Amino acid sequence: MESDYSVKEHRLLEAIYDLAEGDPRTIVASAKVAAARTNLPHTFREFYPLARHLKGLGLIQTSSASGVGIVGMFRITPTGIRVVEAVRTS
Repeated sequence: MESDYSVKEHRLLEAIYDLAEGDPRTIVASAKVAAARTNLPHTFREFYPLARHLKGLGLIQTSSASGVGIVGMFRITPTGIRVVEAVRTS
């Protein structure tokens, strides 16, 4: 899985995991907060392509079917949880 996404994407996935406290039912309601936790600029150029790719990999769900949406709300998926927890225990 590591070859499928970048270190920045993994940091974003971990931030969403932490904000959701590892619960796939918890909505992370702020893309700004997730971006701040990863030290990524909250811009369409820097942040949103990473989130869109994580969504494409099935690691997160977003507030929009076509991308990450204007609102920028996220939920980590069970697969995303497994990825974060596998990396943290290795």
